[in-house]
Amino acid sequence: MKLTACTYKIPFRAPFRTAGHYFAHRTGLLFFLVYDDGSQIVSEAAPLPGFSEETLEDVLRYLSDHPDWYSFLDDAHLPGFETSIPASLQFACSVLWLKHKAKQSQTNIAVLLGAAPSDSLAVNAAIGLGTTEDLIRKTEEAAAQGYRTIKYKISGEGTTLFEALSHLRESQPGLRFRLDANGCWQPDEAASVLRKFEGFGIEYCEQPVSPADDQRLNRLRSLTRIPVAADESARTLADVKRIIKEKLADVLILKPMICGSVGNLLDILKMAESAGLCTVFTTSLDSAIARRDTALLASALCKTDTAHGLSTGALLASDTLTNADPIENGRFLTGSIPLTLNPDLLNFSLLEQVYERAL
Repeated sequence: MKLTACTYKIPFRAPFRTAGHYFAHRTGLLFFLVYDDGSQIVSEAAPLPGFSEETLEDVLRYLSDHPDWYSFLDDAHLPGFETSIPASLQFACSVLWLKHKAKQSQTNIAVLLGAAPSDSLAVNAAIGLGTTEDLIRKTEEAAAQGYRTIKYKISGEGTTLFEALSHLRESQPGLRFRLDANGCWQPDEAASVLRKFEGFGIEYCEQPVSPADDQRLNRLRSLTRIPVAADESARTLADVKRIIKEKLADVLILKPMICGSVGNLLDILKMAESAGLCTVFTTSLDSAIARRDTALLASALCKTDTAHGLSTGALLASDTLTNADPIENGRFLTGSIPLTLNPDLLNFSLLEQVYERAL
């Protein structure tokens, strides 16, 4: 066998902004485990600026400083990782282990995780800010593509969105709506705006107030009937566990790349279920490799009729795979994702090899 790693650098269609900084490109690291018969499996480590505690340089430095980092492949059970290992690297390693064991035992990831395989899971469409007419048009286009859950960016008073939903509630009665405020409101403002939207059956509002004070998120829950979701407040594994323990939100938006290992993710899901919190998986604006892996994990570990935030590939100007996301009729077709990777699908022009070792 041979283990290789390649970095990638993909431009965003529009600059990605977080914490006052702009990023023109998404960067990450792909790991390839190549077998003697030429077949290969792949996983991805892609720290997200503004969310992840580590950078891509930290991941590369860890690999350089720990020459036996790949020893987890010999573990008999799902490996745990020391907290000193970057979270995104934990994610990549544990996914690679799952695929490796699934190939050895001729099964799939869901079975290894003790779950029943699922052929697909629902995903939401995401629509940014716009005029009333723009929002209605884009929603109708998403509905025509089969999406049944739509997430809207919202800011200020949300006037154009209110007008759009007033129309769509009548013209598209089967749709479900979500809001994403990205922490733009003060608590009193958030309560005032959200109360206006209570008649639309909103599933939840992501991060209505700043993540700087989680208690404000919690207090808002008593001021509106719309469930409150923690997104930016859940930047680290410690954040996620605190939100669950103190039940600071109704819904937890989980980015597996941020949570670390799949073992961590299993623990989080158990804690959230015990606390009565709903969980929704979303990407970290990763490349197609990690989006597919996140979809596979969500289909194995979550309710497949709950829409997850996995249709983010359109934010990238290119991608690591030429046929990036198998999404049809608003569902991610996880049953169509092969365990091994067809190298003909790789966009080699984006990749630069930085590591190679015979095993």
